[in-house]
Amino acid sequence: MKEQDPPASLMQAIPSASSGMLSTPTAVSTSGRPATPASYYPAFLDLRGRPAVVVGGGEVAFRKVESLLAGGARLKVVAPELHSGIEDLAGRGMVTVERRPYLSGDLEGAMLAVAATSDPEVNRAVAAEASERNLLLNVVDVPELCNFIVPSVIRRDELTVAISTGGLSPSLAKHIRQKLEEALVPEYGAFLRLLGTLRSRVRRELSLPAQREAFWAEVVNSDAFEVYRSQGEMASLERTEGVLQRIREGEPCVVLAIGLNHKIAPVEVRERFAFSDDVVRQVLADLGRFARERAMVCTCNRMEIYAVPIRPRQAAGEIRGFLQSLTDGEHNGPDISPYLYTLHNDQAASHLFSVAAGIDSMILGEPQILGQVKDAYEMAAATGAAGSILSVMFQRALVAGKRARTETSISRNAMSVSHAAVELARQVFGDISAHTVLVVGAGEMGELAAKNLVDNGAGEVLVVNRTRERAEALASRIGGTGMGWDRLVEAVRRSDIVITSTGAPTTVFQQDMVASVMRGRRHRPLFFVDIAVPRDVDPDVAEVENVFIYDIDDLQAVVQANLKEREKEVYRVEAIVQEETAHFISWLHCQDVIPTIVALRERLERIRHAELERHAGRLKLGERELAGVDALTEAIVNKILHMPTVRLKTQANDGACGLYVDAVRELFDLQGDDPTKEVHR
Repeated sequence: MKEQDPPASLMQAIPSASSGMLSTPTAVSTSGRPATPASYYPAFLDLRGRPAVVVGGGEVAFRKVESLLAGGARLKVVAPELHSGIEDLAGRGMVTVERRPYLSGDLEGAMLAVAATSDPEVNRAVAAEASERNLLLNVVDVPELCNFIVPSVIRRDELTVAISTGGLSPSLAKHIRQKLEEALVPEYGAFLRLLGTLRSRVRRELSLPAQREAFWAEVVNSDAFEVYRSQGEMASLERTEGVLQRIREGEPCVVLAIGLNHKIAPVEVRERFAFSDDVVRQVLADLGRFARERAMVCTCNRMEIYAVPIRPRQAAGEIRGFLQSLTDGEHNGPDISPYLYTLHNDQAASHLFSVAAGIDSMILGEPQILGQVKDAYEMAAATGAAGSILSVMFQRALVAGKRARTETSISRNAMSVSHAAVELARQVFGDISAHTVLVVGAGEMGELAAKNLVDNGAGEVLVVNRTRERAEALASRIGGTGMGWDRLVEAVRRSDIVITSTGAPTTVFQQDMVASVMRGRRHRPLFFVDIAVPRDVDPDVAEVENVFIYDIDDLQAVVQANLKEREKEVYRVEAIVQEETAHFISWLHCQDVIPTIVALRERLERIRHAELERHAGRLKLGERELAGVDALTEAIVNKILHMPTVRLKTQANDGACGLYVDAVRELFDLQGDDPTKEVHR
């Protein structure tokens, strides 16, 4: 891998604490899911099931194809002529082949592209399209066009060492690999496999990336390995536990998230937090005992508290206890502690951003949650509970949510039967605003379908039900026309789309009836969406010309297909979440700038005033002279502070101020001068 920041589309696949563990110019992965040994793609690049395109059909392209297949990729090859090995793979159904020259658009839907032709112009065209689509790109033997390089690798059990010279010298990478293979003893792979079991715990308990880096830097070194080799696994684990405990105790908590959701808490626990807006306002007020800032996301599938704690080390326990008290009432309620998760700093931000982006929802990509996150922030802001930190955090969450829905397809395509019915209607008729829709049955499914049709711009909507009053009630809610059962045939003749869900024990629409209706319609197409079980439409109706029928199984198939399409978008949304999290954490770390500048100014002002008082009497200065000296020394202090202040603010704007802030605080001994230091760094 090149020694540069990987593209956003790759970031989601890289373990946060599993790279750079050797003191050699290599990249290392201890993931519990190593790539297939035959694959030369990095273990942290998860290719399984991901779409990839190879443009080119020669010997080099064949080697790339073999490696991509070994990594589990879904592969398409585009080339006018094919290597015999590629032809064999295509014959076995392992790759899709398009035997023709490359065309713009061939990379659509891909995650990764390889340009392996002998024509530089074609390779550059592939690179241009890949760049436009933000794909991972490897152009054979042209490193300046690549955004990743396929490295040489060494494997020892679950230890993977990837060696690359950025494509400039493959022979040198091979030489380095041979030398390292001789140096790495088999025990090292087992040692890193042991550390790999700690990965999820490290991610959970050390929320700041710098803390994780410090942990791995201390644990994965020659001394630790020697402990493992000489004293065994238990001694190695005890040493590792000590390092983890020490770093964890020293980690500051700036932002805290505590909550439960549909993934881990049953409905009988979640329903205890189904609070009204008035109760949420009171909860936010009560949380003021534990948190300077607080917000609460409360939906049918989740309850989450976001807080900037007053006492960072005690806050998690205090808030968890407070939440338990909310469920107790007059009697002791169930213990909710097994269902609560606690997240700190970047994990808390990343979780909120994932929620807003729709990838933590019961229905992947559902649109309502973004509005619910916005409502939670607005309530916190209106009650004075959200300060500067949570305001920025929630605003970035809303940005992440909007980007997920505009830059990816995570919220597109129907995810419920009623939505699928509308989607199918639009596929048949295109613009449904010029068409009449008939809803047969005024039950829940029929009402959902009717509402979705209206929301999507349907023209006239008719509702027929055996009980006319129910038909008229539903019609009034959606702006349609209610009709009795005796007018069913008339309604069908007027309609283009019929959505039926009656719950009748036998079919409602038979072939003869529909054929008669179609003669009166002059054979204009008629579209049935039958979401009833048992079915309302007799299957023989499909034999009538210009009549189209979809039943519940067809709709479920649409939903499942759309779910798969949404799942393909998750890695793109995760990249957005990680990018927005990085922006927020960078901003958060730089919030020390203003307190540091203020503390530095106050420190120098105290020194200046003390020296003036100490020398004023000895110098026997008059009032006028003393004022002049005061102004002079104040000007000197201001000039001294000018450049440090400018540099600190500049670094804050660039998101790289942490090192500067720490250095200034250390050099001027300002640790005790910042009243907010317990909250900030």
